[in-house]
Amino acid sequence: MKKINWWKLVWVLGVYIILGLILYLVIEYKVKWESLDTNKYLYFYDCESNLCTSTTKVGSYYSRYIYKKDSPYVVNYNEDTVIINDNGKYLVYDYKNDKVVSDSYDWYEYLYYNDGVYFIVKSNNKTGIIDEQGSMIVNNIYDSIVLSGKMLKVRNDNLYGLLDSDFNNYLDIEYQYVEVNGENIIIEKDNKYSLLSLSKEVMGSDYVYITKVDGSNYLVIDKDNKIDIVNNKLESNLIMIIDGHLDYSDSSNIDTLNIRFEDNIMLFDVLSSDKEGITYRYDIASKKLV
Repeated sequence: MKKINWWKLVWVLGVYIILGLILYLVIEYKVKWESLDTNKYLYFYDCESNLCTSTTKVGSYYSRYIYKKDSPYVVNYNEDTVIINDNGKYLVYDYKNDKVVSDSYDWYEYLYYNDGVYFIVKSNNKTGIIDEQGSMIVNNIYDSIVLSGKMLKVRNDNLYGLLDSDFNNYLDIEYQYVEVNGENIIIEKDNKYSLLSLSKEVMGSDYVYITKVDGSNYLVIDKDNKIDIVNNKLESNLIMIIDGHLDYSDSSNIDTLNIRFEDNIMLFDVLSSDKEGITYRYDIASKKLV
């Protein structure tokens, strides 16, 4: 009769037991832990026609954005997208379709322009524009981009120009001041102001100063320091043009006008050389001094 090697039997059984235990632990991990969602989410909900967010699930939701550290916050939003600050990193997230539209820039701002939705973006202190799909529309080559009437005003090195509604260059960046007002453009170059039509026809030039009163009227000062309020064809609205006693080619004297608005009245001060002055009140609706 062959002698049983008990030690060998115990060793083999021990191996099988250990293997069985390992198999049990693997199955236990698969069932209990691998399927466990350890992600952090920011949930987006319809909240009585507004957008609400929560870091915990509360009923049905549009989508959920995964984050890792502290909860992100919504900088701004519209009916399809949100601009998120995720612990210092800015991005555009489409909460209706659960996707990141863009996260390549340092900063985002909504731009509602020409019946479309765009984003002004900034990277390395240069500004450009992308569309809602994240595609580049205007390259990051400007110091700033802002709306000005029906166009976009761009700035580089404290000089201004314009882009048209198709984002093409309209006025080169060579002006000290640019503003689109209704159907006109006010420009300043070499310390002289001009008024242009939107087709760039020069309506009037060599003014000391031009500023808008409303969408189609302007306060102008000519080279003789005469102050007038005119329409967009530079036709006077005043019965008598006002004599200015200061040299308004000196920009510090422009500040003495102290132009301000009270309801439908524009007020401005005209000082004499000894700093005595008169406050004029111009009724914008009736287009006359009152």
